[in-house]
Amino acid sequence: MDYFVFFVAALWAVVVAVAHDYQRRPPIGEENNIAIHLARGDGFINPLDPSPRAGPTAWSPPAAPYLMASVYRAWGIRTPEAITILMFLSSAAFGALVAGINVLGRIHFSSSAGLIAAGLLAIHPMFLYFADELGDTIPALAMFVWLLVAASRGGSVPFAALLGVAMGILSLTNSSYVFSYPLIGWHATRLHAAGRRSVALPMMVVTFGLALTPWTVRNYQVFGRLMYVRDVTPYVLWLGNQPVSTGLADEQSMAMTPYKNGVQREILIKIGELEYCRRCGDVFMRDLRADPWRFVRLTFLRAGYLFVGPTNPPPHAVPPFLSGTVIAGMMIEKVAVTSLTAVLGVGGIVLALRKSRNAIWLAGAATLAVLPFVITEVTDRYLLPLWAIFLLFGAYLIEAAVSRRGRSTRSGN
Repeated sequence: MDYFVFFVAALWAVVVAVAHDYQRRPPIGEENNIAIHLARGDGFINPLDPSPRAGPTAWSPPAAPYLMASVYRAWGIRTPEAITILMFLSSAAFGALVAGINVLGRIHFSSSAGLIAAGLLAIHPMFLYFADELGDTIPALAMFVWLLVAASRGGSVPFAALLGVAMGILSLTNSSYVFSYPLIGWHATRLHAAGRRSVALPMMVVTFGLALTPWTVRNYQVFGRLMYVRDVTPYVLWLGNQPVSTGLADEQSMAMTPYKNGVQREILIKIGELEYCRRCGDVFMRDLRADPWRFVRLTFLRAGYLFVGPTNPPPHAVPPFLSGTVIAGMMIEKVAVTSLTAVLGVGGIVLALRKSRNAIWLAGAATLAVLPFVITEVTDRYLLPLWAIFLLFGAYLIEAAVSRRGRSTRSGN
Protein backbone atom coordinates (compact mmCIF):
# COMPACT_ATOMS: atom_id res chain seq x y z
CA MET A 1 0.00 0.00 0.00
CA ASP A 2 2.81 2.46 0.86
CA TYR A 3 4.41 2.04 -2.57
CA PHE A 4 1.02 2.46 -4.19
CA VAL A 5 0.43 5.73 -2.32
CA PHE A 6 3.89 6.92 -3.36
CA PHE A 7 3.39 6.19 -7.05
CA VAL A 8 -0.13 7.62 -7.18
CA ALA A 9 0.93 10.82 -5.39
CA ALA A 10 4.00 11.26 -7.57
CA LEU A 11 1.97 10.73 -10.74
CA TRP A 12 -0.65 13.14 -9.43
CA ALA A 13 2.03 15.81 -8.88
CA VAL A 14 3.20 15.37 -12.48
CA VAL A 15 -0.36 15.69 -13.78
CA VAL A 16 -0.95 18.87 -11.76
CA ALA A 17 2.37 20.34 -12.85
CA VAL A 18 1.69 19.72 -16.52
CA ALA A 19 -1.93 20.88 -16.29
CA HIS A 20 -0.80 24.15 -14.70
CA ASP A 21 2.01 24.63 -17.20
CA TYR A 22 4.69 24.50 -14.50
CA GLN A 23 7.16 23.25 -17.10
CA ARG A 24 7.21 26.81 -18.40
CA ARG A 25 8.17 28.08 -14.95
CA PRO A 26 11.90 27.32 -14.75
CA PRO A 27 13.65 27.32 -11.38
CA ILE A 28 14.85 30.61 -9.94
CA GLY A 29 16.66 31.75 -6.82
CA GLU A 30 20.01 31.06 -5.24
CA GLU A 31 19.95 27.29 -5.66
CA ASN A 32 19.37 27.58 -9.40
CA ASN A 33 22.00 30.32 -9.79
CA ILE A 34 24.62 28.32 -7.91
CA ALA A 35 23.70 25.24 -9.94
CA ILE A 36 24.33 27.20 -13.14
CA HIS A 37 27.77 28.19 -11.84
CA LEU A 38 28.49 24.56 -10.96
CA ALA A 39 27.28 23.27 -14.32
CA ARG A 40 29.57 25.73 -16.09
CA GLY A 41 32.53 24.66 -13.98
CA ASP A 42 32.79 27.94 -12.05
CA GLY A 43 32.45 26.32 -8.65
CA PHE A 44 30.11 26.91 -5.71
CA ILE A 45 30.11 30.70 -5.97
CA ASN A 46 27.95 33.76 -5.39
CA PRO A 47 24.38 33.25 -6.74
CA LEU A 48 23.93 37.01 -7.16
CA ASP A 49 26.95 37.46 -9.40
CA PRO A 50 26.73 35.81 -12.86
CA SER A 51 30.46 36.25 -13.40
CA PRO A 52 32.55 33.04 -13.46
CA ARG A 53 34.95 34.84 -11.11
CA ALA A 54 32.30 35.59 -8.48
CA GLY A 55 33.24 35.23 -4.83
CA PRO A 56 32.67 32.06 -2.82
CA THR A 57 29.33 31.42 -1.18
CA ALA A 58 27.59 29.44 1.52
CA TRP A 59 24.31 31.28 0.92
CA SER A 60 22.49 28.03 0.18
CA PRO A 61 22.91 24.51 1.59
CA PRO A 62 24.74 22.41 -1.01
CA ALA A 63 22.46 19.44 -1.71
CA ALA A 64 19.90 21.06 -4.04
CA PRO A 65 22.42 23.11 -6.08
CA TYR A 66 24.61 20.08 -6.70
CA LEU A 67 21.62 17.96 -7.71
CA MET A 68 20.34 20.64 -10.07
CA ALA A 69 23.84 21.12 -11.49
CA SER A 70 24.11 17.41 -12.28
CA VAL A 71 20.82 17.65 -14.20
CA TYR A 72 22.01 20.77 -16.03
CA ARG A 73 25.25 19.08 -17.04
CA ALA A 74 23.40 16.09 -18.45
CA TRP A 75 20.45 17.83 -20.16
CA GLY A 76 21.52 21.46 -20.54
CA ILE A 77 21.11 24.52 -18.35
CA ARG A 78 17.40 25.28 -17.85
CA THR A 79 16.48 23.49 -21.07
CA PRO A 80 12.99 21.98 -21.39
CA GLU A 81 14.52 18.54 -20.91
CA ALA A 82 16.33 19.58 -17.72
CA ILE A 83 13.22 21.26 -16.32
CA THR A 84 11.20 18.11 -17.05
CA ILE A 85 13.73 15.92 -15.23
CA LEU A 86 13.70 18.29 -12.24
CA MET A 87 9.90 18.20 -12.32
CA PHE A 88 9.92 14.40 -12.16
CA LEU A 89 12.39 14.47 -9.25
CA SER A 90 10.31 17.00 -7.37
CA SER A 91 7.15 14.99 -8.05
CA ALA A 92 8.87 11.89 -6.69
CA ALA A 93 9.69 13.85 -3.54
CA PHE A 94 6.03 14.84 -3.31
CA GLY A 95 5.10 11.17 -3.60
CA ALA A 96 7.51 10.34 -0.77
CA LEU A 97 6.01 13.12 1.34
CA VAL A 98 2.43 11.87 0.87
CA ALA A 99 3.48 8.27 1.52
CA GLY A 100 5.34 9.36 4.67
CA ILE A 101 2.29 11.18 6.05
CA ASN A 102 0.25 8.03 5.38
CA VAL A 103 2.72 5.89 7.34
CA LEU A 104 2.91 8.43 10.16
CA GLY A 105 -0.87 8.45 10.48
CA ARG A 106 -1.01 4.66 10.53
CA ILE A 107 1.66 4.46 13.25
CA HIS A 108 0.08 7.00 15.60
CA PHE A 109 -3.63 6.74 14.81
CA SER A 110 -4.99 4.23 12.31
CA SER A 111 -4.77 3.15 8.68
CA SER A 112 -7.85 5.23 7.91
CA ALA A 113 -6.38 8.35 9.49
CA GLY A 114 -3.17 7.84 7.52
CA LEU A 115 -5.01 7.58 4.21
CA ILE A 116 -7.16 10.61 5.03
CA ALA A 117 -4.04 12.63 5.87
CA ALA A 118 -2.38 11.53 2.65
CA GLY A 119 -5.46 12.51 0.67
CA LEU A 120 -5.71 15.91 2.34
CA LEU A 121 -2.08 16.68 1.67
CA ALA A 122 -2.28 15.44 -1.93
CA ILE A 123 -5.06 17.89 -2.80
CA HIS A 124 -3.89 20.80 -0.65
CA PRO A 125 -3.27 23.77 -2.99
CA MET A 126 -0.24 25.09 -1.11
CA PHE A 127 1.62 21.77 -1.09
CA LEU A 128 0.87 21.28 -4.78
CA TYR A 129 2.02 24.83 -5.47
CA PHE A 130 5.47 24.02 -4.10
CA ALA A 131 5.57 20.45 -5.42
CA ASP A 132 7.14 21.67 -8.65
CA GLU A 133 9.07 24.62 -7.28
CA LEU A 134 12.10 22.50 -8.29
CA GLY A 135 14.09 23.50 -5.23
CA ASP A 136 14.71 22.07 -1.77
CA THR A 137 11.25 22.69 -0.27
CA ILE A 138 9.38 19.42 -0.92
CA PRO A 139 12.45 17.11 -0.83
CA ALA A 140 13.45 18.53 2.56
CA LEU A 141 9.90 18.24 3.88
CA ALA A 142 9.71 14.63 2.72
CA MET A 143 12.98 13.90 4.56
CA PHE A 144 11.60 15.55 7.69
CA VAL A 145 8.41 13.46 7.60
CA TRP A 146 10.35 10.24 7.15
CA LEU A 147 12.62 11.27 10.04
CA LEU A 148 9.45 11.49 12.13
CA VAL A 149 8.44 8.04 10.89
CA ALA A 150 11.85 6.62 11.84
CA ALA A 151 11.77 8.26 15.28
CA SER A 152 8.23 6.99 15.86
CA ARG A 153 9.38 3.43 15.29
CA GLY A 154 12.61 3.75 17.28
CA GLY A 155 15.53 1.38 17.08
CA SER A 156 18.93 0.28 18.28
CA VAL A 157 22.11 2.30 18.88
CA PRO A 158 23.25 1.75 15.26
CA PHE A 159 19.81 2.97 14.21
CA ALA A 160 20.37 6.15 16.23
CA ALA A 161 23.69 6.63 14.44
CA LEU A 162 21.94 6.36 11.06
CA LEU A 163 19.33 8.83 12.24
CA GLY A 164 22.12 11.31 12.97
CA VAL A 165 23.40 10.90 9.42
CA ALA A 166 19.87 11.47 8.08
CA MET A 167 19.60 14.69 10.09
CA GLY A 168 22.90 15.82 8.61
CA ILE A 169 21.67 15.15 5.09
CA LEU A 170 18.48 17.10 5.81
CA SER A 171 20.55 20.02 7.11
CA LEU A 172 22.62 19.96 3.92
CA THR A 173 19.32 20.24 2.04
CA ASN A 174 17.53 22.74 4.28
CA SER A 175 19.23 23.93 7.44
CA SER A 176 16.18 25.40 9.17
CA TYR A 177 14.90 22.10 10.61
CA VAL A 178 17.71 21.95 13.17
CA PHE A 179 15.64 22.96 16.21
CA SER A 180 13.47 19.87 15.78
CA TYR A 181 16.41 17.45 15.94
CA PRO A 182 16.77 17.20 19.75
CA LEU A 183 13.11 16.23 20.14
CA ILE A 184 13.34 13.77 17.24
CA GLY A 185 16.44 12.18 18.73
CA TRP A 186 14.94 12.04 22.22
CA HIS A 187 11.77 10.36 20.97
CA ALA A 188 13.70 7.92 18.76
CA THR A 189 15.57 6.63 21.83
CA ARG A 190 12.58 6.63 24.21
CA LEU A 191 12.55 2.82 24.51
CA HIS A 192 16.24 2.59 25.39
CA ALA A 193 17.36 1.93 28.93
CA ALA A 194 19.16 4.90 30.51
CA GLY A 195 22.59 3.39 29.85
CA ARG A 196 21.88 2.66 26.20
CA ARG A 197 20.31 6.07 25.68
CA SER A 198 23.44 7.72 27.08
CA VAL A 199 25.31 5.99 24.26
CA ALA A 200 22.72 6.36 21.49
CA LEU A 201 22.21 10.13 21.80
CA PRO A 202 25.93 11.06 21.73
CA MET A 203 26.37 8.64 18.82
CA MET A 204 23.58 10.45 16.98
CA VAL A 205 25.30 13.80 17.57
CA VAL A 206 28.64 12.43 16.35
CA THR A 207 27.24 10.99 13.13
CA PHE A 208 25.29 14.20 12.54
CA GLY A 209 28.55 16.11 12.79
CA LEU A 210 30.34 13.63 10.55
CA ALA A 211 27.68 14.04 7.85
CA LEU A 212 28.29 17.79 7.95
CA THR A 213 32.09 17.53 8.10
CA PRO A 214 32.98 17.77 4.38
CA TRP A 215 30.85 20.90 3.94
CA THR A 216 32.05 22.34 7.26
CA VAL A 217 35.68 21.82 6.24
CA ARG A 218 35.02 23.41 2.85
CA ASN A 219 33.49 26.48 4.48
CA TYR A 220 36.35 26.77 6.94
CA GLN A 221 38.89 26.57 4.13
CA VAL A 222 37.00 29.16 2.08
CA PHE A 223 35.85 31.59 4.77
CA GLY A 224 38.26 30.90 7.62
CA ARG A 225 35.51 30.23 10.15
CA LEU A 226 33.31 27.42 11.41
CA MET A 227 29.62 27.65 10.62
CA TYR A 228 26.53 25.47 10.68
CA VAL A 229 25.91 24.90 6.94
CA ARG A 230 25.58 28.62 6.17
CA ASP A 231 25.83 31.89 8.08
CA VAL A 232 22.98 34.13 6.94
CA THR A 233 21.24 34.52 10.32
CA PRO A 234 22.19 38.21 10.74
CA TYR A 235 20.92 38.90 7.22
CA VAL A 236 17.50 37.27 7.71
CA LEU A 237 17.09 38.94 11.12
CA TRP A 238 17.70 42.31 9.48
CA LEU A 239 15.53 41.57 6.44
CA GLY A 240 12.54 40.43 8.49
CA ASN A 241 12.72 43.22 11.06
CA GLN A 242 13.28 46.35 9.02
CA PRO A 243 11.28 49.45 9.97
CA VAL A 244 8.98 48.74 6.99
CA SER A 245 8.55 45.04 7.79
CA THR A 246 5.13 43.51 8.43
CA GLY A 247 6.50 40.22 9.73
CA LEU A 248 5.99 38.58 6.34
CA ALA A 249 8.36 37.98 3.45
CA ASP A 250 6.22 40.34 1.42
CA GLU A 251 6.91 42.99 -1.18
CA GLN A 252 7.84 45.61 1.41
CA SER A 253 10.45 43.45 3.14
CA MET A 254 11.77 41.77 0.01
CA ALA A 255 12.35 45.12 -1.72
CA MET A 256 15.62 45.34 0.21
CA THR A 257 16.89 41.85 -0.58
CA PRO A 258 19.96 41.79 -2.86
CA TYR A 259 17.90 39.78 -5.36
CA LYS A 260 15.66 42.79 -5.99
CA ASN A 261 17.68 45.76 -4.79
CA GLY A 262 20.55 46.63 -7.11
CA VAL A 263 22.36 48.75 -4.51
CA GLN A 264 22.29 45.93 -1.93
CA ARG A 265 23.42 43.45 -4.58
CA GLU A 266 26.42 45.59 -5.53
CA ILE A 267 27.42 45.95 -1.89
CA LEU A 268 27.21 42.19 -1.30
CA ILE A 269 29.26 41.40 -4.39
CA LYS A 270 31.86 43.99 -3.47
CA ILE A 271 32.44 43.09 0.20
CA GLY A 272 31.50 39.39 0.18
CA GLU A 273 28.57 37.69 1.85
CA LEU A 274 30.05 37.17 5.33
CA GLU A 275 30.92 40.85 5.70
CA TYR A 276 27.57 41.78 4.18
CA CYS A 277 25.75 39.56 6.70
CA ARG A 278 27.83 41.00 9.54
CA ARG A 279 26.79 44.52 8.56
CA CYS A 280 23.17 43.42 8.32
CA GLY A 281 23.48 42.10 11.86
CA ASP A 282 24.87 45.43 13.02
CA VAL A 283 21.90 47.27 11.50
CA PHE A 284 19.47 44.79 13.08
CA MET A 285 21.02 45.30 16.52
CA ARG A 286 20.95 49.07 16.08
CA ASP A 287 17.25 48.98 15.15
CA LEU A 288 16.52 46.57 18.01
CA ARG A 289 18.12 48.89 20.56
CA ALA A 290 16.23 51.85 19.10
CA ASP A 291 12.83 50.15 19.21
CA PRO A 292 12.76 46.74 20.96
CA TRP A 293 8.97 46.73 21.15
CA ARG A 294 8.69 46.73 17.37
CA PHE A 295 10.62 43.44 17.32
CA VAL A 296 8.33 42.04 20.02
CA ARG A 297 5.24 43.12 18.10
CA LEU A 298 6.50 41.60 14.85
CA THR A 299 7.38 38.38 16.66
CA PHE A 300 3.82 38.07 17.98
CA LEU A 301 2.47 38.79 14.50
CA ARG A 302 4.69 36.12 12.98
CA ALA A 303 3.59 33.61 15.61
CA GLY A 304 0.02 34.23 14.48
CA TYR A 305 0.95 33.99 10.82
CA LEU A 306 2.26 30.46 11.46
CA PHE A 307 -1.35 29.30 11.42
CA VAL A 308 -2.62 30.98 8.26
CA GLY A 309 0.46 32.20 6.41
CA PRO A 310 0.57 35.34 4.31
CA THR A 311 -2.83 36.56 3.19
CA ASN A 312 -1.54 38.03 -0.08
CA PRO A 313 -1.23 36.00 -3.31
CA PRO A 314 1.92 33.91 -3.90
CA PRO A 315 4.42 35.76 -6.10
CA HIS A 316 4.63 33.57 -9.21
CA ALA A 317 1.31 31.83 -9.90
CA VAL A 318 -2.09 31.00 -8.46
CA PRO A 319 -1.98 27.74 -6.47
CA PRO A 320 -3.85 24.78 -8.02
CA PHE A 321 -7.62 24.62 -7.48
CA LEU A 322 -7.82 28.28 -6.46
CA SER A 323 -9.37 30.93 -8.68
CA GLY A 324 -7.10 33.68 -7.42
CA THR A 325 -9.83 35.98 -6.15
CA VAL A 326 -8.16 38.90 -4.36
CA ILE A 327 -10.07 41.39 -2.22
CA ALA A 328 -8.22 44.24 -0.46
CA GLY A 329 -4.92 42.49 -1.15
CA MET A 330 -6.12 39.19 0.35
CA MET A 331 -6.43 35.97 -1.66
CA ILE A 332 -9.72 34.78 -0.19
CA GLU A 333 -9.60 31.06 -1.05
CA LYS A 334 -5.98 30.75 0.06
CA VAL A 335 -6.74 32.21 3.47
CA ALA A 336 -9.80 29.95 3.75
CA VAL A 337 -7.75 26.85 2.94
CA THR A 338 -4.90 27.64 5.34
CA SER A 339 -7.32 28.67 8.09
CA LEU A 340 -9.24 25.41 7.71
CA THR A 341 -5.93 23.52 7.84
CA ALA A 342 -5.07 25.22 11.13
CA VAL A 343 -8.54 24.67 12.62
CA LEU A 344 -8.51 20.97 11.77
CA GLY A 345 -4.96 20.62 13.04
CA VAL A 346 -5.56 22.35 16.35
CA GLY A 347 -8.80 20.40 16.80
CA GLY A 348 -6.97 17.13 16.19
CA ILE A 349 -4.21 18.11 18.62
CA VAL A 350 -6.79 18.88 21.33
CA LEU A 351 -8.40 15.51 20.71
CA ALA A 352 -5.02 13.77 20.83
CA LEU A 353 -4.27 15.42 24.17
CA ARG A 354 -7.30 13.55 25.50
CA LYS A 355 -7.06 10.24 23.66
CA SER A 356 -3.68 9.78 21.95
CA ARG A 357 -0.99 11.67 23.82
CA ASN A 358 1.81 9.60 22.34
CA ALA A 359 1.32 11.56 19.10
CA ILE A 360 1.64 15.04 20.61
CA TRP A 361 5.39 15.09 20.15
CA LEU A 362 4.79 15.37 16.39
CA ALA A 363 3.15 18.75 16.91
CA GLY A 364 6.15 19.77 19.00
CA ALA A 365 8.61 18.70 16.32
CA ALA A 366 6.69 20.57 13.61
CA THR A 367 6.52 23.71 15.75
CA LEU A 368 10.25 23.56 16.42
CA ALA A 369 10.87 23.12 12.68
CA VAL A 370 9.24 26.48 11.93
CA LEU A 371 10.46 28.22 15.10
CA PRO A 372 13.31 30.15 13.40
CA PHE A 373 10.82 32.09 11.32
CA VAL A 374 9.04 33.51 14.36
CA ILE A 375 11.95 35.94 14.77
CA THR A 376 12.78 36.47 11.09
CA GLU A 377 9.97 36.45 8.52
CA VAL A 378 7.09 34.21 7.51
CA THR A 379 6.10 32.97 4.07
CA ASP A 380 4.05 30.00 2.87
CA ARG A 381 7.06 27.90 1.94
CA TYR A 382 8.46 28.06 5.47
CA LEU A 383 5.22 26.86 7.05
CA LEU A 384 4.74 23.58 5.20
CA PRO A 385 6.25 21.40 7.99
CA LEU A 386 3.69 22.70 10.48
CA TRP A 387 0.82 22.52 8.00
CA ALA A 388 1.70 18.92 7.10
CA ILE A 389 1.37 17.90 10.74
CA PHE A 390 -1.83 19.96 11.03
CA LEU A 391 -3.25 17.85 8.20
CA LEU A 392 -2.19 14.69 10.02
CA PHE A 393 -4.00 15.70 13.21
CA GLY A 394 -6.89 17.01 11.13
CA ALA A 395 -7.25 13.57 9.57
CA TYR A 396 -7.35 12.07 13.07
CA LEU A 397 -10.12 14.51 13.99
CA ILE A 398 -12.10 13.70 10.83
CA GLU A 399 -11.73 9.95 11.37
CA ALA A 400 -12.86 10.28 14.98
CA ALA A 401 -15.89 12.34 13.96
CA VAL A 402 -16.88 9.86 11.24
CA SER A 403 -16.41 6.89 13.57
CA ARG A 404 -18.48 8.54 16.28
CA ARG A 405 -21.25 9.32 13.84
CA GLY A 406 -21.18 5.74 12.56
CA ARG A 407 -21.50 4.39 16.08
CA SER A 408 -24.34 6.82 16.82
CA THR A 409 -26.16 5.72 13.65
CA ARG A 410 -25.79 2.03 14.49
CA SER A 411 -26.92 2.55 18.07
CA GLY A 412 -29.92 4.55 16.80
CA ASN A 413 -30.94 1.67 14.58
